[in-house]
Amino acid sequence: MDPTDQRLEPLVMEVMRSVKEHVAEEEGQVFPKIRDAIAPETLDQMGEALENAKRFAPTRPHPHAPSTPPANLVAGPMAGAVDRMAGSRGRRMVAMTAGAAAVGFLVWRASRRRAA
Repeated sequence: MDPTDQRLEPLVMEVMRSVKEHVAEEEGQVFPKIRDAIAPETLDQMGEALENAKRFAPTRPHPHAPSTPPANLVAGPMAGAVDRMAGSRGRRMVAMTAGAAAVGFLVWRASRRRAA
């Protein structure tokens, strides 16, 4: 939608209202039920697992990355590492090329192991 379209502002306001409503429901109803149902130690473990996953997750969309196992399990962390490592456009291109080669090799090796 063009930014000058008069329908844009009402749509953005509706999205904002929906997001606020969703957040309020989660914080007011869902999260308290989860806290009551799950032991504090388990919640801590889940939080640590989430923090660990964030360290390996891509920081931006990768539309050409594989979306099914086993390739996505390799490509996601590698894309995340490349995203974090790349600071300049030139380094990013080198890193993406190296990352793509590594992903290709790992997927090939995994398929060879399954076939054996």
